Amino acid sequence: MQRIDKADMDLALKIFSWIFRAQRVLRMDELLEALVVEEGDELLEREGLLDPSEVVECCKSLVLYEESSGLVRFTHETAQDFIANNVQQALLSTIDLAKTCLTYLSFTELMTPCLSEAHFEERIGNHRFSHYAGRYWDYHAREVEEDEEIQIFIINLLSSESRRNSLAQLELYSNSNWLGTSFTTGQKVLHVAAEKGLVAICRVELNTLQSTRSCPCSLAF
Repeated sequence: MQRIDKADMDLALKIFSWIFRAQRVLRMDELLEALVVEEGDELLEREGLLDPSEVVECCKSLVLYEESSGLVRFTHETAQDFIANNVQQALLSTIDLAKTCLTYLSFTELMTPCLSEAHFEERIGNHRFSHYAGRYWDYHAREVEEDEEIQIFIINLLSSESRRNSLAQLELYSNSNWLGTSFTTGQKVLHVAAEKGLVAICRVELNTLQSTRSCPCSLAF
């Protein structure tokens, strides 16, 4: 840690955060995209993407990039233990990781489902982090869903039926690496929240539905 340049420390801690907190070993191309996502982004800022060599150099000897597999990890389990025991408080929070996943999945380019498998393969080829975000956004969100800001992020993501369908398509691929012939469409926000075990979001949505139904001027229900 002492070998890391002070100017690179924030970036190094961000890298450590993803490697340490991710629910599976990340590929380098996934990590590079996650690192450039900022709250409010609507597109992937490709011009800001780092080169893999910059990631390794920034973290000195603590991070290893396996070019043969594309995976990035700590060089040794002792590095993981050191981060857990000495650096964990300086890492990105679970809220930060959840926001990154939710922001990424809200990108304009991902707002509608693909109409063909060829189009879908092109999409995920251009959005490598979508594989991880589509599979684990709910895991990160569940840990912090009582946070009001996270609730807004989730509800904004799920408020559009087109986005819900696009997310369902991505999740199918993320779980099986195969798009198949169909994916679940037409789910409401409450359906998705219940399926993902997002209790707080279910509560918010039920309260919203109850308020809408009790309004004498509402004809939606």
